[in-house]
Amino acid sequence: MPATQLQVAMGIPLYNIPEIRRFYGKSDIYGTDKIDFLEEDYTPIDSHVIAARITAENPDEGFKPTSGSIERIKFQSTSNVWGYFSVGSNGGIHEFADSQFGHLFAKGATREQARKALILALKEIEVRGEIRTTVEYLVQLLETKEFIENTIDTSWLDGIIKEKSVQIAVASPLVVTSAAVFR
Repeated sequence: MPATQLQVAMGIPLYNIPEIRRFYGKSDIYGTDKIDFLEEDYTPIDSHVIAARITAENPDEGFKPTSGSIERIKFQSTSNVWGYFSVGSNGGIHEFADSQFGHLFAKGATREQARKALILALKEIEVRGEIRTTVEYLVQLLETKEFIENTIDTSWLDGIIKEKSVQIAVASPLVVTSAAVFR
């Protein structure tokens, strides 16, 4: 994708970009014959991908970025879910850097299969350290009726955040025990 964006930024016509030609089913992906984008059909889409940004943010405090070190990230790619993480050599997330330190991508034959694969991956990921992440929050977003039915728009997430309708529930005894062990 970034390579295609760069080619577009360089002014290369869309019909000369190999990935675009492949998408439109052209046998010669390095050809120069024009593509009528309004009339020609592209190759039918046979899969869906949903991505999740893994960030060092606290969803309980309006997604305020958190900084600190990460001791461990445990994630196992599968045939349907892959990801990458970028953390400093000392495990740090810098307080003035972008809060995103990872990305997961889930693929499925349908949007629903991709959604379920991403939920499973998010439930299995483990990030240990001094930071908060949005992982649990993302799982809850993906399980909302609106997301499942794909009735969301650009204002949907803003509304959920404003109403605080998605919250992470943590058992009180766990909080007390964790605080006692931490001190």
